[in-house]
Amino acid sequence: MSDLSGSHPRRAQSQGYEFDKWIRPLCALVVAGVAAYASYVHQREFAVQGGADEVSASMWPLSVDDLLSLGHGRPA
Repeated sequence: MSDLSGSHPRRAQSQGYEFDKWIRPLCALVVAGVAAYASYVHQREFAVQGGADEVSASMWPLSVDDLLSLGHGRPA
């Protein structure tokens, strides 16, 4: 009789690691996406209430959150 529970412990750990390797970044991406959306909507509404026109109010959150500067933090 063979013991099936301990026959391939590395394979089971490896599969768990592969799953964890993809699910954690995916969850972080979802949380970051929700936060980015909430921040954008809040700042756009703030700009509209402050008297900005629709186009400016739509672009303002992008510059405030530094989303338009692609090279931020990198040496020139």
